[in-house]
Amino acid sequence: MGDPMIKVLRGHRDGATDYPSEFHRLEQDCFEHDPPWLRSLRQDAIERFGELGFPTTRHEAWKYTNVSRIAKSSFVPAAGRAPTTLSPDVLERHGLEALPVFRLVFVDGRFTPELSTSPTDSPARLGSLAAALVEPPSDLEYRLARLAGYSQQPFVALNTAFFSDGVFLHFPKGFVQQEPVHLLFIATRSEEPFGYHPRNLIVL
Repeated sequence: MGDPMIKVLRGHRDGATDYPSEFHRLEQDCFEHDPPWLRSLRQDAIERFGELGFPTTRHEAWKYTNVSRIAKSSFVPAAGRAPTTLSPDVLERHGLEALPVFRLVFVDGRFTPELSTSPTDSPARLGSLAAALVEPPSDLEYRLARLAGYSQQPFVALNTAFFSDGVFLHFPKGFVQQEPVHLLFIATRSEEPFGYHPRNLIVL
């Protein structure tokens, strides 16, 4: 017999995000240039989320974490939102300017190159996952979502369906990264609640 709480959370309620509808809107507006394998992956993930629904405290792994407020809230996916511009001064509060680090900055889920520093003459790749997905040749089809399985993880399924960017780090075999890599994710304030779904892929 099905869990009645799951059925309630699966259904669309007033004020709650209709994730399937938002997904289909973004398919046309934001994801239309994705390679076919990624469009298929996203479609499978949103369908799986529709089957799973949000977890409840009746699930063993979530018995101490009640996510009903998240399930009932309305979050506009940030994938279709215009990029936010920040001054470099905003980074000073993080106190890492004096350290020899490479820094990758993401603002509202998007890679921000003007605030980032990365090596230009290194065999390692440090940058944006969105950029890596459109740079052929790409072997990301065989790496993305291979470890972050979403068949039984509803939040991973949502992330897989809605992500638009994130970190892509690739260190080739035998390479030694001398400087630390600082990953900085900044969410700006907004009167309207947005949902950010960064996906990070690190290949060592």
